[in-house]
Amino acid sequence: MNITFFNISQYGHILPTLPLVELLTRQKVMVRYFCAERFRSLIETTGAVFCPYNSYQQSRIDYGIQDMKKNPDKRMKMDDLIVSAIELREVFAQIKESILETNDFSNTDFVIFDSTAIWVKLVAKEFSISSTSSITILPVTDEMLLRFPEYTLEYFYWMDMEDVKQRGVDKSVNQLVRLKKKLKTKEIECETEFNIVYSPCFLHPMADCLDDSYFFLAPDRFIRMRGATNCLESSSGNLRLYVSMGTIFNENAEMLEILIQAFSGAGEEIEVILALGGAKVPDSISFPKNFKVYNLVNPIKMMEYTDVVLTHGGLNGIKEAIYCGNPIVVVAQALDQFLNAKQVERLGIGVSLSKYKLTYQSLQEAVKQAAYDPEIRGNVIKYQKEYNKSANYGDLLNKLKERGMEHGI
Repeated sequence: MNITFFNISQYGHILPTLPLVELLTRQKVMVRYFCAERFRSLIETTGAVFCPYNSYQQSRIDYGIQDMKKNPDKRMKMDDLIVSAIELREVFAQIKESILETNDFSNTDFVIFDSTAIWVKLVAKEFSISSTSSITILPVTDEMLLRFPEYTLEYFYWMDMEDVKQRGVDKSVNQLVRLKKKLKTKEIECETEFNIVYSPCFLHPMADCLDDSYFFLAPDRFIRMRGATNCLESSSGNLRLYVSMGTIFNENAEMLEILIQAFSGAGEEIEVILALGGAKVPDSISFPKNFKVYNLVNPIKMMEYTDVVLTHGGLNGIKEAIYCGNPIVVVAQALDQFLNAKQVERLGIGVSLSKYKLTYQSLQEAVKQAAYDPEIRGNVIKYQKEYNKSANYGDLLNKLKERGMEHGI
């Protein structure tokens, strides 16, 4: 069997896919993996054949990402969506044409693509190849929008919520769904006949809206970037807080200052383990002695020796905390992180704080609540057990084998 995998240049989208790719290559499956050149060594550890995008393809794939990183609070009114959808359709067509010009897919049996790499659906259609989407966030469908409008609208981070409130939530949702149908956005959405969701089902608030084409799994294998810190000694007895800044919205000096002010040694002793995720620290910031600061880490190894996880709200970090049995404090920064933060509170496994109202006092209180609240602790244990009972990478591998046989491969 020959599988071609396509991804974008973001750690959070790449890392969950690597254990699957490694399992496939161990089964003598030929896997080609398209991604940005800087991820070559990481991807090659799985046994896959790395295929880099060329500079033009990469520039098109990164369309909008840099602007999103610089302006995480950017909002659009409903009328702006028409222009955005037309632009995306054009960008995807450009990437597709360039990919087809520079690569041969005549021997490809399956393509698996990140849910944001929609141009791959166009490539697969060109060659009549079966395609599978690889979803590293919580998927939201039109049905969910219509059934749970107030819960799901915030997921669409780019929407101007003031504009939505003026129009009315129900009216805005119905208009959004009609607009998507008119623009035929199904052609530039990720849904296929089989969709991999790298998350246990219980983490999704509306999983009952998704049919059997969505395969939920709880990652039980983890591959990390080279150079990551892998070990952490046992705690000295103080409360130990692991802080993940993520790898996208991590240039946040104000957040660092609040963190230092909250846990610089005043009051109860707290040891802080800070993972910067490659972010640059301003020269004006110096860390107290009770802070251990790392650039890149293996979060699983860190969480094994910590008591509470403070996260930006990325889905990977939340899953890892559940896997390790850690209560969570979330300060969501952008994108799907706001929906993830709601899920932490809904499941009762931690505390969510607004980044717009964050103070050192509220952060102190949230960490103490997460650490010592017996109800939160009980829920953490409950969902850790639920996580361990969920489908895993081995189950996904078997499912993909079944699909291969169904297609005569």
